Amino acid sequence: TALRTRQGSMPTSSIAISGYAELGAGLYLQWGRAAAVAAGSITFPTAFPTAVFSINLTGVSNGAPASGIGLNSSYSATGFSYDIASDEGDQQYSAIHWQAYGN
Repeated sequence: TALRTRQGSMPTSSIAISGYAELGAGLYLQWGRAAAVAAGSITFPTAFPTAVFSINLTGVSNGAPASGIGLNSSYSATGFSYDIASDEGDQQYSAIHWQAYGN
């Protein structure tokens, strides 16, 4: 379902580990965390009504990983895919945290 279905409705939110909030003026923030896999995908808690503007990813590790995490070109109003690359041949993140902005 879309975050907002009609003009004039109250701001919507779902405050949880993976959640969303309407920030006003048609801007929405969604966030979450998930177990890290070498090539993964995330489905937003709810679809953005129109489009995604920005997605930020952070890898969680117990040390200083020799891995990099990146958003690939597969993203939409309902979710995104990411890839983890490592110089040492194994991905060293236990989880990822993400935020997405859109309208």
